[in-house]
Amino acid sequence: MKKTKSALILCTVLIAMCSSLMAQDNYKHPQLNSSGQVLDSTGTKLGWIKEGVIYSANGEKVGKIEKEELLDYKGHKLGKIGKDGTFYDPKGAIVFTIEPGSKGEKCKIFDPQGKVIATVHESYKNQACAIHCLYKKMPAH
Repeated sequence: MKKTKSALILCTVLIAMCSSLMAQDNYKHPQLNSSGQVLDSTGTKLGWIKEGVIYSANGEKVGKIEKEELLDYKGHKLGKIGKDGTFYDPKGAIVFTIEPGSKGEKCKIFDPQGKVIATVHESYKNQACAIHCLYKKMPAH
């Protein structure tokens, strides 16, 4: 009887842990999807990126990516993009990193503490800073 009760408790704990892990992985994050659209965690379109130009939801240019740098619409440097997609602020501090060696269409984006903060379609890994740009609600010109 004791073994059965212990096994039941162990199974309950394992199920709870697995459910918790699955819930964290399925949590909705901001994303840059396969169409280049930047969506917030509720699915609202914040803007998009096309040919390195970042647009707000109402179609105004708010930034651009040029030579591995993120620039605002006036040309001011906002950060640098590493070859692996890591994004650095103008002082060289890491703003976010992208899941290395990810398989599948969606890649996780991590803050410096290792927390998942967004996802990006694999074809936009080096343009993930568009999410940062649109979340900062940069002014448009």
